[in-house]
Amino acid sequence: MTIKFSHALTFMCITAIFICACNSTAQKQKKRKIVVPDLTITPKNAFINIFMDSAAVAQVLKEKGFKNDDSISVVDFYRARNYQYAWFDSVGLAEQAGNFMNLYQNFAAANPGKISNPELDSVMSKLVDDSSYFEKNKVLILPTELMLTAHFFKYAQLAYAGDEDLDVKDLGWYIPRKKIDPTAFLDSIIANKGRGVETYEPMHPLYSQLKGFLEKYADIEKNGGWKPIPFEKKSYRLGDTAMAIALLKKRLQLVGDLEPGDTGIVFTKATKIGVAKFQQRYGLKEDSIAASAVLSEMNEPVSKRIRQIMINMERSRWIPRPGKGAYVLVNIPAYKMYVFEGEKVKFSMNAVVGSTLHNTVIFNGQLETIAFSPYWNVPYSITKNEMGRTAAYFSKRNMEIIGRYSDGLPIVRQKPGPSNALGGVKFLFPNSYSIYMHDTPSKNLFNETKRAFSHGCIRLGEPAKFAQYLLAYDPKWTVDSINKAMHRSTELQIKIKDKVPVFIGYFTAWVDGEGRLNFRDDLYGHDKKMGDHLFTKN
Repeated sequence: MTIKFSHALTFMCITAIFICACNSTAQKQKKRKIVVPDLTITPKNAFINIFMDSAAVAQVLKEKGFKNDDSISVVDFYRARNYQYAWFDSVGLAEQAGNFMNLYQNFAAANPGKISNPELDSVMSKLVDDSSYFEKNKVLILPTELMLTAHFFKYAQLAYAGDEDLDVKDLGWYIPRKKIDPTAFLDSIIANKGRGVETYEPMHPLYSQLKGFLEKYADIEKNGGWKPIPFEKKSYRLGDTAMAIALLKKRLQLVGDLEPGDTGIVFTKATKIGVAKFQQRYGLKEDSIAASAVLSEMNEPVSKRIRQIMINMERSRWIPRPGKGAYVLVNIPAYKMYVFEGEKVKFSMNAVVGSTLHNTVIFNGQLETIAFSPYWNVPYSITKNEMGRTAAYFSKRNMEIIGRYSDGLPIVRQKPGPSNALGGVKFLFPNSYSIYMHDTPSKNLFNETKRAFSHGCIRLGEPAKFAQYLLAYDPKWTVDSINKAMHRSTELQIKIKDKVPVFIGYFTAWVDGEGRLNFRDDLYGHDKKMGDHLFTKN
């Protein structure tokens, strides 16, 4: 028997981002759930047809000095399987064992010092060198089986749960970290013999997508990176000729926005398309002109892009793998709202998010109510700092005073109408941050490439389309009926049939539905703060 172990790419050693175990003290203190053996599993129907003795398991765990928590996890796993082996079968080491070792060794090489088991490594290496090794040393089968399982649990926590050293709330992230079930993951590994892990591993697809581009950009850096492009003019467009255009083409080819081959100095139609692709990926104005905004992004060093990719890879560890149902994601740096069905984007629309003085909070909730022709309950801070006090001031703005705060400041709301700050509809997902999505009468702001103008709430470019999607289950909500509801004189609230998960996220690097790597500015400085934590560890 010969098992090949893949050699980890040295690029992943650029920096150790990662990753400490996710077993919190609170979790450890929870009352242990008693695992009942599945006695229906027998040698006749078992997936793997060899079994171990429970007393022998306890003895090996004791001899190997397993920590108490590790011993409990291992024993519970095998008790649930009625002590059926997981990594060995009647002819030797099972296929999933070699595939797991590939995963583990790649991870260990990418994250030096985070995980190791010299004894396990030694035994497995001997197996690679001599396929008859276990035939000669059968006494090692059970200890190796148990070491593999314990090591798998440690690996799963480290690789998939995110860096426990990072206080996500301190980094402005209020979406609860995902929880993983290492036992369920191991069951999947065994059932699939360790093949196609990417289809069932407890990781959001964004992680592996970004990892693929990390390899590419690390290779670029290894080969010398890229040099700044000197522009002789303020901009270049179709038909222009200059030496800088040849360098521009080379850069576009390097990052995949232009087919290789053309090394000339003429700004061609293909170059125009390539510049537009680059602008799309960076959220720039798509005018196909290579001007200062394009040059500025191109001249950022590749090391910055690598760092940006790695920061967002770590963020992707914190979020669960998407299910099959619908959910909504607002990506703040992209100024976009996306409606997903499973892993596919159903549609998206432009959004306006909080300004740098009024950051939109990163959190999640459940969208459950649509309010047509809503009142706008003016926040205390806006009333205090941005409004007048006279009755005439409020009347002119279709506002009314409905009470007084304890300091005498008026409690104000704006009535439904064409000037209402929330437009014709708002979408409510209850939260403690007073944030929701809504329409707006200020439609011109959606034409801007950078749309951070709000006081924290999220304005949608096509709110009627979103309302129609949410109410598609009810045939009475047509385009016309929704339009009428958005122009009422009184508010109308509709509870939707099924709540829709909403995630307000912050990703400055991601891979879109066309497989293209996107970058955006660090609008609120969250990347910088997170980078300071990730890249300054001893």
